[in-house]
Amino acid sequence: MLKNQINLLSYAEIKAGAFDLGDGTFTYDEICRNKVRSIVVSVDEEKGKALGLCPVQTMRPFCYWSLPVQTAHITSGKEATAILLAEGEHYGLELSAAKFCVQYEGLGVKAGEAFLPTRTELEHVARCAGSLLTAMHKIGLHHSDNTFLSSTLNEEFNVWMQSLSYGAVTGWFYQHRTFGLMPMIEITL
Repeated sequence: MLKNQINLLSYAEIKAGAFDLGDGTFTYDEICRNKVRSIVVSVDEEKGKALGLCPVQTMRPFCYWSLPVQTAHITSGKEATAILLAEGEHYGLELSAAKFCVQYEGLGVKAGEAFLPTRTELEHVARCAGSLLTAMHKIGLHHSDNTFLSSTLNEEFNVWMQSLSYGAVTGWFYQHRTFGLMPMIEITL
């Protein structure tokens, strides 16, 4: 579908499940995945910001060992991811999931812009699970267990995982367990 044939949205119409086309435009129309910068999961009109999940999925462990850092108090995935990577380097540990997210490059997303979302940010994802799953299917993201790792570690150094497939089934898991993830970005409206 060509850009001028897409039903573009005004900022007031942007809700969870909209496709961010990377140039300040958004749509709900079915579109080729390589033309999508992210799928909107939340909009904060007061701040002029939104959160979006980049249209790529992978399965990774959070870490191959246990990183002794607590990030449960941090609500920004960008901040938590930076802290985790710095601490991982300090301890000589590779954080596969966080590294994948910050290295992600896609339509309009440069390396270093994406991050591993926090538990708080994944709560937005869970609230719009139906819209998000519909949008994911529209662009061909069918092969996922719909679990999402976070950048949130508790005082026992377990990582939070959010599941969309099982609704309320979420919880803390060992860092070496493998779950799905999609890089998250902040969108300026």
